[in-house]
Amino acid sequence: MAISLIINSYIKERNKLHCSFLKIANDFHNSFYERDFKSYALGLLFYRFISKILYLTTNMEGVLK
Repeated sequence: MAISLIINSYIKERNKLHCSFLKIANDFHNSFYERDFKSYALGLLFYRFISKILYLTTNMEGVLK
């Protein structure tokens, strides 16, 4: 049950992030080179992924103790 809630939450967040990403890309379409924007955006996504994993790991450790 808890895992399905996490997965549903992840999917909703991913969809919101995707929409935001497209909006930002449209806003800065002429300001960035595609390669630079891709590098910047992927770096942010990687940071967010690592942060979420660390957050979930530390919360699970607190629950398991």
